[in-house]
Amino acid sequence: MQANPTLYTKSMMVQMRSLIMDSFRTLFSGVEHTPTVIIDGLDECDGHETQKLILEIIYEAVAVEKIPLRFLIASRPEAHIREAFDQPTLRSITQRVVLDESFGPNQDIEKYFQDGFEDIYKKNSTLLGQVDQPWPGTGILDLLVQKASGQFIYASTVLKFVGAEFYNPISQLEIILEHTPSSGMPFSDLDHLYSQILSTYPFPEKLICVLGTVLALHCPQPPEVVEDLLGMKAGEVGLVLRGLHSLIRFPHIPDENFKNPIDNGEDNGIRLLHASFQDYLVDKNRSAHFFIDINMFHAQITKSGFQLMAKWISNPCG
Repeated sequence: MQANPTLYTKSMMVQMRSLIMDSFRTLFSGVEHTPTVIIDGLDECDGHETQKLILEIIYEAVAVEKIPLRFLIASRPEAHIREAFDQPTLRSITQRVVLDESFGPNQDIEKYFQDGFEDIYKKNSTLLGQVDQPWPGTGILDLLVQKASGQFIYASTVLKFVGAEFYNPISQLEIILEHTPSSGMPFSDLDHLYSQILSTYPFPEKLICVLGTVLALHCPQPPEVVEDLLGMKAGEVGLVLRGLHSLIRFPHIPDENFKNPIDNGEDNGIRLLHASFQDYLVDKNRSAHFFIDINMFHAQITKSGFQLMAKWISNPCG
């Protein structure tokens, strides 16, 4: 930087070569231990093109320049990021790990809850002195772990709300345990995340129709069923849900690395990945303009079902 004070104004590729690649070539003749660079939240970087450029720069550093670094990249599996990793260049040097329920995060989340509630108890020992230990009970703890559906953001939001200063933790926990929260306040962080993801789709009305139909169906159904019920063209549901792979398990993903390890190949229906996402969608106070009225969609599915039956009966070969 002393030799070239304007370096920070250059492109990311130039900065990577000057600050990282050249430095490693100078400093490391033989590296016994490969340092790891952690990039958390690639999907939150400014713009899709910037995110893909970062991956291209990393590929050049590791695969072309052979810099002795390894990268741990954490991201929601957004469509453009998935496509970048599907390219032969990146695919050949990467290993993917899906942090969904199949990864077994419940034990970690349970421990996280236990430690968090223990801290809350200590900070409110006078108020909670008469409460039976352990607090909360095992049943409640198991319920919260189940509701988290593998998401630490759910657990951290719950603990933040229950342990809020100047509030009674017992009352706060009761609000969390309500079947339908009275307001969006307890889950503000989680709601913001869901709203942020859903807002990436430019046609919210169509998105709500698809999500509402998926929720209202008795069991997970293939995209073709949803398309028939909504009168959509073939492949249209896939386009609508294209950017929601962090929230929805979509069956027609041509990538074995992202396939659920416990999937036996028979389940080809669309399903929500997280129970808390459904809670958000069906609570108008939380989801606002993304609210899904389940009763309305039940009626719509019934009407569409009869229309399809009438069509098939009148034109069985069509």
